[in-house]
Amino acid sequence: MNQKLGRILAAVLLPLLLVGGCIGLTQTVTPPTTASAPATETVAGAAKPLAGGEFNKFFPKSGDGYDVVFVQEKAGFAQANLNQGGENLAQLSINDAIGDTKSLAKYEGATLKISGYPAAQIGNSRTALLVGDRFQVSAISKSEAFGVSDRASWLKKFDLAGLAALQ
Repeated sequence: MNQKLGRILAAVLLPLLLVGGCIGLTQTVTPPTTASAPATETVAGAAKPLAGGEFNKFFPKSGDGYDVVFVQEKAGFAQANLNQGGENLAQLSINDAIGDTKSLAKYEGATLKISGYPAAQIGNSRTALLVGDRFQVSAISKSEAFGVSDRASWLKKFDLAGLAALQ
């Protein structure tokens, strides 16, 4: 009986979902008419972010029982997992924040510095720093054993000077 009811519901609901989805495809979206862009968007006319693959050479290297495993690359972003003994301790990333006023604002007046770069503690599990007023380098704890001092230590292992010279 339950299978029959499921088939009936699928036969009725599936066409409705498909028609509803197609209706949404034909609607026109009008851009906002406000003069200023929201803080979460990139500034119009700003240079485009670099390709994510360009950042890989600046990440810390695997060794001493730690594995740095790249998991994502896209325009302006690269991410790697930091693993030890099969456990994911942290996510390490570089984000090209050029023109991203919201990301860059986190570092204005920063009193925390890591390797001379302005840094911020974001929530309880993320430490990030700003390199060259453009590149946000982050370490996010994925294990309770990987704390604030561990994140700072791994951020120092990035080739920050090389990244700062990148344009």
